Amino acid sequence: MNTLGGDGAAPTLHRNASTGTVLLVGETLMRRTMTPRLHDLRIGQVHQAASAAAGLEFAALAGPCALAVIDLIPPDTEGIRLVRELKSRGWPQVLVVVSPEEPLAVAAAFQAGAQGYLLRPGREVAVPDPVWELTNREIDVLRLVADGRSNKDIGGELGLSARTVDTHLWRIGRRLGSGDRALLVTMALRAGIIT
Repeated sequence: MNTLGGDGAAPTLHRNASTGTVLLVGETLMRRTMTPRLHDLRIGQVHQAASAAAGLEFAALAGPCALAVIDLIPPDTEGIRLVRELKSRGWPQVLVVVSPEEPLAVAAAFQAGAQGYLLRPGREVAVPDPVWELTNREIDVLRLVADGRSNKDIGGELGLSARTVDTHLWRIGRRLGSGDRALLVTMALRAGIIT
């Protein structure tokens, strides 16, 4: 295990890190928790960076690893910048660790190029019962919102006007108690009504 950035000596790095390597970026607790689990999965090497800046330094020296796992701690936006930078440098897989209380961080990470997210243990986000009362059309709209489509694109896909899509989203938001698209998608994903 190699650690970079603040809580350990700089690792010996090699260009073109092997496909069995992982870079963990974040607070000590997250890295200490994940490292043994990754070793149990027989990951070749686990590199660690205490900050986004240290993760970027590692990326510049070592080249892409098979996977980067970046802990997004609000209000720090450096983690999102690191996701974008790693993807632009050819890293094949980038995941983020987020709190259930931060659904906007998931949306920002996906926009930056992350392929997935892991939930940091925290208070549970309750999925309200109304999620299960959405109509099939509302679920179709949410599924396309989750794909990052605009209201105009959603309307074209479903044979609706953009105004009708707005109305569906307004009704969904009223039913679920939020007008935030990312939060609506997160609630639907957690409830399992979209995948």
